[in-house]
Amino acid sequence: MPKIDRLRVLGAKIETTAGTPIAISASDATTPAYNVVYNDNTTYTRRENVTGGKLQGRRGPLIATMSFDIEAMGLGATGSVPAWADIFLPACGFVKSTATFTYTRTVASQKTLTLKHFIDGKFRQIYGAAGTCRLTYNAGNISRFSFNFTGIASAIAELSNISPTLVTTQPIVGAASFTYNNGSGAITLNAPSGVIDWGQTVAPIETPNAAGYLRFCVSDYNPIMTVEPYEEAVSGNIDGDADWVANSERAVSLALGSTANNTITIAASKATHSSAPSWGERQRLVTRGFNLDFNDDSAPTIVFS
Repeated sequence: MPKIDRLRVLGAKIETTAGTPIAISASDATTPAYNVVYNDNTTYTRRENVTGGKLQGRRGPLIATMSFDIEAMGLGATGSVPAWADIFLPACGFVKSTATFTYTRTVASQKTLTLKHFIDGKFRQIYGAAGTCRLTYNAGNISRFSFNFTGIASAIAELSNISPTLVTTQPIVGAASFTYNNGSGAITLNAPSGVIDWGQTVAPIETPNAAGYLRFCVSDYNPIMTVEPYEEAVSGNIDGDADWVANSERAVSLALGSTANNTITIAASKATHSSAPSWGERQRLVTRGFNLDFNDDSAPTIVFS
């Protein structure tokens, strides 16, 4: 009988040994995941015989991606880092200290994931996976982290869906505060929407086994922010045009939420304009578009409070 697309569950778990699949249970699928997309990117080589016909072809190294969105949720009532952050961020090149995540270039400090996506009794799985992440926020709406993981593809198989108990923490809505340092202090700008993309480069660690890969890792990152605050007079202590001309480095910070145990702050001490601030309008109000490159070695940090 046909499968029901709506019956979807995504489970994910940090692997004990990087590149070795780990069992997924209902306790590993407590965070709702949206817009899950699976793509098998394994190559196939066609082969020819000497009479103009074909020999049996051969598939290449097993590789697939899983992408999905997670609602931006804070600590919640428990006061501990939310499960989604503890699972997905370490496989995107982050390390955690208490409730602060920073980027690391040390592969040995990075984690890998096994991800298992069920659809009505059938599952797709990747393992040894590392990923990229991007935050999209829009004041008044739910902010989302978008993840894209690349890993070793497993054979698709039949298995009943796991039945997790989903977290009850409400996603953060609105209350986004963007601050920009003018050289002497942080100034709050009215920027109701924006994107922070950590720009991870996901690289395979190849090995001569049947799969072709040992695991995946984050080999580099290029974090950028695009944000469009309302234009204010230069007397308001912010002059993005002058900062662009002078190539000034500025500290920036984005805080999602304002309630204790449900706030996420992304911050960097060094950001430069990568292009001249653009002009725009939002319902006849003048806006300025900032494209900011983050220059800290391990920033922007993600802090839960």
